[in-house]
Amino acid sequence: MKIQARWKGKTHFVKKAGTLAVASALLLLVPGAVEIVQGNSKFEGNEDYWRNYCSQTFSSAADAQECYEFQSYLSQKSSSLNSLNKEIDNKIAALQSDLSVIEQEALSLQEELDGLDAEIASLESDIAALEAQVSALETQIQENTEAIKKKDDDIKARMVNSQSFVNTNGYIDFIMGATDFTDLLERISIMDQITTYENEQIESLNEDIKKLDNDKKEVERQQELVDLQKADIEVKREEIAAKKRYQDKLIEEGHRKEADLYNQILQNEEEMNKIIASIPKITIDDGTLPPSSNGWGRVVSGYRSAGTWAYDDGGFHPGLDIAGAVGSPITAPINGVIGYTRDGYPTYGHLGNAAGYANMIVMVGEVNGRTYGVLVGHLMLNGIAVTPGQIVSQGQTIGYRGSSGNSTGPHTHIEVYDLGTVGINGGLQILQSRGYNFGVYYNASSQCEYKAPVCRLRPEYYVVY
Repeated sequence: MKIQARWKGKTHFVKKAGTLAVASALLLLVPGAVEIVQGNSKFEGNEDYWRNYCSQTFSSAADAQECYEFQSYLSQKSSSLNSLNKEIDNKIAALQSDLSVIEQEALSLQEELDGLDAEIASLESDIAALEAQVSALETQIQENTEAIKKKDDDIKARMVNSQSFVNTNGYIDFIMGATDFTDLLERISIMDQITTYENEQIESLNEDIKKLDNDKKEVERQQELVDLQKADIEVKREEIAAKKRYQDKLIEEGHRKEADLYNQILQNEEEMNKIIASIPKITIDDGTLPPSSNGWGRVVSGYRSAGTWAYDDGGFHPGLDIAGAVGSPITAPINGVIGYTRDGYPTYGHLGNAAGYANMIVMVGEVNGRTYGVLVGHLMLNGIAVTPGQIVSQGQTIGYRGSSGNSTGPHTHIEVYDLGTVGINGGLQILQSRGYNFGVYYNASSQCEYKAPVCRLRPEYYVVY
């Protein structure tokens, strides 16, 4: 399927430009309205009239001149949409590039969040273990406290008993009941040992409690440090999570805008297809068309700088390049009708220029009863000497050499198409419906050696140079 494209200056038909590529930064706005170039007030608002008018058969190409202008007007409307789509394509490309960076950043943030979650989980495990230690120490402290209390209660009871024992002279009786002095000393020592032992037991239990309490404080200190560490990580995690949420929002908004841009392209393409389908086919009475040529003539003087099918250094080349001085006249190699012109590009272009052939002329004619299309490109600015619909004779000047568009130096690019035996009217209709390259692709399979018309021929075998 072919759609029209808009270039600087005059308009033309071209193949649909590649893939739907992409758009600019996240803050770019989606175009809300379609730009329609205001080309000719004579046709604006009167398109139905001109479609009907141009559907008749004309007695001469000159009579159909206004209809050729109407075709250009419709082509310009369609190509302005295609130009807008190219701008949208660029925006989508930049947008996708931005989204790729943001998505990578979001992925890195998620990996960082996952790492922090793992740290928090590890710290929570440590906290749980420390809490278990504190609980165990508290249990031991409680047990030792209860043991001290019991021991203390026992000592107090014994002291009460001892007091009673003393008050009832039991202590004295126990001491005085010694059989001799040695026994007396032993009995006194026993009473002291009992008291000392009980005091030692209490001191030991108090030391245990003190140690357990210190251990508990140390564990609590460790727990406090871990809690602070966890809190710091949680703060850091929230900061990163906030960045991640912002990145996710940007990504969501970017994809929404990307979808809007694609929808805009689809709407523009639908409108372009409607315009293309509405372009009238101009028919001229064969009786007024130029006669078939008996052979081929010269296009332009100069020397061959690049041949057909391949450049000298490789790469597909669909035509013949004849180099020479800027301004050299270009002539019609056969009798025919000018079907399409494009002008408005600077005389000098550069390698890689998106304008391609830039300023160009396409004509249709017959040689010995067979129909051919001829394209000449890279003309100088304002170097076109003919208009669409004009009948030209072999050898008549139609333009002047330049170096416009994708060009490294002054030359004329020539392409020749075999259109079969459809006649000039049929050839013009192919041109009108399929574009300035007659719908033939830019690859080796387009050669007439491999396919039936419409196909590409090697200009070296036809035009004189």
